[in-house]
Amino acid sequence: MENNPVYKNYTVDQFTVQDLERIEPVDIEEYQEYLKVYKNPEEKQITNAEKGLSRKMSALRSFYGYFFKRQVISRNPSLLVDMPKLHDKAIIRLDTDEVAMLLDYIEHGGSEFTGQRRRYYEKTKNRDFAIIILLLGTGIRVSECVGLDIQDVDFKNNGIKVVRKGGNEMVVYFGEEVEEALKMYLYTTRKAVTPLPGHENALFLSTQRRRIGVQAVENMVKKYAGRSPRIRKLRLISCAVPTARPCTRKPGISIWWRMYSGTRMLIPQRSIMPQLMKIAAGRPQAR
Repeated sequence: MENNPVYKNYTVDQFTVQDLERIEPVDIEEYQEYLKVYKNPEEKQITNAEKGLSRKMSALRSFYGYFFKRQVISRNPSLLVDMPKLHDKAIIRLDTDEVAMLLDYIEHGGSEFTGQRRRYYEKTKNRDFAIIILLLGTGIRVSECVGLDIQDVDFKNNGIKVVRKGGNEMVVYFGEEVEEALKMYLYTTRKAVTPLPGHENALFLSTQRRRIGVQAVENMVKKYAGRSPRIRKLRLISCAVPTARPCTRKPGISIWWRMYSGTRMLIPQRSIMPQLMKIAAGRPQAR
């Protein structure tokens, strides 16, 4: 490919939209194979697993789709190429004893701390416990948890109003354990804090008196999980915890909690063109 006579001396800005017409589905399949292991301009070896390949092929499809929908090109060969299959990884589960151990550590684990660490632990203990048990007891996402306002909590019916991914509102019910933890937090830690302007309604506040963020919750979970060898595997968990009311996501006692810490990555469109053109120019074109 590097010695291709047509595109050997091309720079990125020399490629045109018309060059896309030269691409065949087999060229894209070869490009997909190339992406599995290749070297960047700094001669560093780059590897892509299933998710990496899927992101890059999605970027390529979007790249083609943009010009195809606007009738700049007459064909879209990317649609004829199968996307990489994504295999689900096994869910790491915490059993009931491990959940109890995690919650017990959050409640009483600060006894080993001294000085500044002890004061920070006492300041955030009720908040951290309320967040963890709310996530475990309802199955809501971390982003939904940090977006809760005080008025979203209904202790009369033991439910919280959450905004789902699509923007739809839903009431998710919780049990007595969650109720007790939320009331403890609201009537002690939360009541004693004066939020900054614009954050008055936030249910969970950071130590800076702002609405707590997703990253802060993830770091908090990792902090507590890392203190015990048995629960150090906590990152993406599913566990069974008895609840007084079934949550709306999955009735019964099966509670799911998903935490996403990955970042979305798409390869720049400019980096797609050179490799594709090198592959395509080396093949005889269909007439």
